[in-house]
Amino acid sequence: MVECSEHVGGGVGEPLRPGILWLDGRAADQVRRFGTEHIHQLTGFQPDVTPSVYKIAWLKDNEPEVLRHAHKVVGVHAYLVHALTGRWVDSAAAADSLGLFNM
Repeated sequence: MVECSEHVGGGVGEPLRPGILWLDGRAADQVRRFGTEHIHQLTGFQPDVTPSVYKIAWLKDNEPEVLRHAHKVVGVHAYLVHALTGRWVDSAAAADSLGLFNM
């Protein structure tokens, strides 16, 4: 696993698909569509393929059934915490890479 990849899991914490690595470029179209100054101000991230918010948009466009069946969309840190403790928690520092904080 690589830091800043996201993990999509079902209700029991089992993955529905392999995680997408932090520098995977498949969401370039989503960056072009959604990478506005407004999104930059909300998330604190420049438009780029590295924030997971664009990869989540890619999933919505290309694998919508995965998101429909997902109980949670989490980063590696939260997934590992869940695996070790049974709790779905994350730190602000680790969750920040998802690009979903309202800055």
